[in-house]
Amino acid sequence: MRTRWITAGSLAGLAALTLACGAGSKVKSGNDGAAAPPTTIAATQPSAVPSLSASPVATTASSAVPVIVLMPDMVGENGAIALDKLTKLGFSKIELAPVDGHSIVVLAANWTVRQQSTKPGEKVPSDTLIVLGCAKN
Repeated sequence: MRTRWITAGSLAGLAALTLACGAGSKVKSGNDGAAAPPTTIAATQPSAVPSLSASPVATTASSAVPVIVLMPDMVGENGAIALDKLTKLGFSKIELAPVDGHSIVVLAANWTVRQQSTKPGEKVPSDTLIVLGCAKN
């Protein structure tokens, strides 16, 4: 004789299925099991939606005009940490490029910055492309 085990997950699934199908409750319809008449739903015209140009659009100065940022020294820094620091400073265009013979940088945390396109201490706009040359750890 085989013993079958019922797991808590099976019981939870069965309970959910029972509730979803409505087996746990009976609702008296008043027509004693006869089919309910079909319901007609009238289609209505959608209400007028205001155009996007009708309302003023707020823009911040920081998104329209890049700020001047002092470039830090990233050489020797972990690639992921360097990306995080530069992003927090406001740089928006940051690329990692391999300098050790690999074809691409896949996971920044496994790489160390060996070169940077912008010299440390240089003042540059935050939308400047920053290329960090990385070597695999």
